[in-house]
Amino acid sequence: MFRRFDLVVVLLASVLAGCRSGSASVSEPVAVEEAAYVGDASCASCHATIAASYVRTGHGRSFSRFNPSTAPERFDGTTVRSDEGYVYDAFARGDTLFQRERRYDDGPAAAPTHELVYAAAYVVGSGRATRSYIMDVGGHLTEMPLTWYAERKIWDLSPGYYANNARFDRPISRTCLTCHNALPAYSEGTQNHYDTVGLGITCERCHGPASAHVAERQAGRTDSSLVRLTRLDVGRQMAVCQQCHLEGTIVFKTGKTPASFRPGMHLSETQVVYNPQAGIEDSTNFGLGSHAARLAQSACFKAEAITCTTCHDPHRPVAETGGDAINNACRSCHAPAALAQAVPKAVQAQHSATSACWSCHMQAAGTSDIPHVTFTDHWIRKRLPAVRASVETAVRRNTQEGPTVKLVRMLDVGETVTEDPAEAALEEGLAYYEVWETQQRRPEHADRVRTLVRQAFAGGATSPQGYIALGRVQMADSLAAAEAVFRQGVGAFPQDIRLAYWHATALRQLGRPAEAIPVFQAVLQRQPRFLEARFGLGDAQQDASQATAAEASYRALVSEDPIHYPGVWNNLGLVLLMNGRAAEALDPLRRAVALDPLLVEALVNLGGAQLQQGDLTVADATFRRALRLQPANTSALANRGVIAVQQGRRGEAIALFREVVRLNPNDARARQMLDRLEAGR
Repeated sequence: MFRRFDLVVVLLASVLAGCRSGSASVSEPVAVEEAAYVGDASCASCHATIAASYVRTGHGRSFSRFNPSTAPERFDGTTVRSDEGYVYDAFARGDTLFQRERRYDDGPAAAPTHELVYAAAYVVGSGRATRSYIMDVGGHLTEMPLTWYAERKIWDLSPGYYANNARFDRPISRTCLTCHNALPAYSEGTQNHYDTVGLGITCERCHGPASAHVAERQAGRTDSSLVRLTRLDVGRQMAVCQQCHLEGTIVFKTGKTPASFRPGMHLSETQVVYNPQAGIEDSTNFGLGSHAARLAQSACFKAEAITCTTCHDPHRPVAETGGDAINNACRSCHAPAALAQAVPKAVQAQHSATSACWSCHMQAAGTSDIPHVTFTDHWIRKRLPAVRASVETAVRRNTQEGPTVKLVRMLDVGETVTEDPAEAALEEGLAYYEVWETQQRRPEHADRVRTLVRQAFAGGATSPQGYIALGRVQMADSLAAAEAVFRQGVGAFPQDIRLAYWHATALRQLGRPAEAIPVFQAVLQRQPRFLEARFGLGDAQQDASQATAAEASYRALVSEDPIHYPGVWNNLGLVLLMNGRAAEALDPLRRAVALDPLLVEALVNLGGAQLQQGDLTVADATFRRALRLQPANTSALANRGVIAVQQGRRGEAIALFREVVRLNPNDARARQMLDRLEAGR
């Protein structure tokens, strides 16, 4: 069983704002990429008061270690059940939070048939809305299945897990970590490996890398290299917030990454953003990260009267600034005396100096993407639409069931569309590829990817991501066509290891493992922590009958990450089993089943190893377990037939082999065994 490798160069994350024309020239420098990040401790040495206040904000508490003395979670034995039958709970032991997964296949009164317990390494979220949890296996970060929903004070599955329960395996992408934290030390080319991870969004995410500033100040010289938001034009000021307080599908420009943005830039210098047309047109539907996009639709913003920092002091917690700060921002343009004359008498009392302006002009409701939270819609309006119904059902629904997504390109504040048509086609094609890959795997999206990327290539635009997108959608229809695309891409971009990975994968799936092996090896030589490539190498070596090499590849992978690859444990056991080493195969196969109790092929292989060891009763129970999950599994049925023969249960054996032949009339060995049994031999 493969753990899918999400090559997210186009990323589903929080995204970008609305349309705006014209802006003032920037009066502050752009934080240059050559400067280095030094961390908040250097800032605090001079700006102690601001630093002490900032660490209490949501940004300052966005990424942390679990602290039982301040933790808001309740550990009262509450359990959460997933649609697949897993039961989850969380508990604290000492200074560590744990999450536990169980199954009760023999009924709730019986002992659990499966159990995993893992520690949380990090907490994501300040706790105002949610707290989610990350586990760390040798630097490979994955999300855990339970989230604490602070408003309702309940445990439930993490966002997106009802539609697709990733259990403990959901990779933490670079974009995800970059928004919720300081810039991590990411291992290039991997899906989710980091050498080091910080704790909390740092000062430099808004003011730029500070090494030059610190050096100048330590030398006793004045320095103006850091960016101050209040001296930026509206577009560049908003871009600092829009790094993360956004919503949509991001497409990074060729050569850019989630770490490329520097305060003082327009966001469109590093990425472009697409949103579903239906979401843009919905006056009531908004996501948890939609602040900027919704604010951009407000008359206050269009009149260039406000930005994010008009109402929010980023250095002080909202709870400390209080509602007066926001009301004062409103009154700077809308004085109560003037409002008293402008509004109807029936609502004049609601427009006094003490009124909470936002309570009537900013909708508070559930979000379209995160369950169990009430959030403030930042679209400021004279009259709010009717409060919509709960979106809990929509949040949990698999997006495959919804209407076909149609994307609309969003403009950065102050941006005008001047880019090359071929580049625009490439970016739109990559956006539709992300929809196809992660949201709706529909033919119409694949067709859009093919059309747009080919149009871009014909116009002279090119990128490794374009070849990956085109090749990936081709894999669904023609492996040969996909391999040709990947081969062409590798020729154009020989240093791109992700493109090489997909080329090797296509070669292996085409039955050409001897050609795939050196490609996988070259990828791993450049990035040994690219575990998906090591998985592919082991499979290619196994396909090429290189059992010893395949065993070494599988063992190297599970040595680095023994938790997230049950399919590798299964394949390792299968290599041993096929080479007459059944006793050695038992441990890796048991590990595969322990990690993924629904992995039928591992159960069948485990039963085969037990059968070879002569443990007939245990093997029969294992095959029965596989058949409960997959009643038409002919390997499990046939092996149960063999066991029945050896135990003298001839009638049962005949019934089992008849079922095998019914399911697969071309199974010659099962037909032969059935004929012998029916003939009484």
